[in-house]
Amino acid sequence: MDEEASTIAEFLGVRTKGVLFILLRSVKDGLLDKGESLAIFQQMLEDGFWLAPDTAVEFERMLLLM
Repeated sequence: MDEEASTIAEFLGVRTKGVLFILLRSVKDGLLDKGESLAIFQQMLEDGFWLAPDTAVEFERMLLLM
C-alpha cells in the first residue's frame, strides 16, 4: 500500500516524507517533545514497524541531538 501511494504521489509531483521525518519534524516544530517522539517510535516498533537496525539507531541519535 505505501509503495502504491508513493508511486501515485511521485506521478502527481507530490513530495513525500516518511514517518521518521514526521516524528523529527514534530519535535523541531514543538508539536512533540523528544520523549513523546521516542515513545511513539518505540510503540511503532512494538506494533511491527520494521526498519534496518542502523536506521533505528540513527533516528534515535538525531532525536537526541535536537
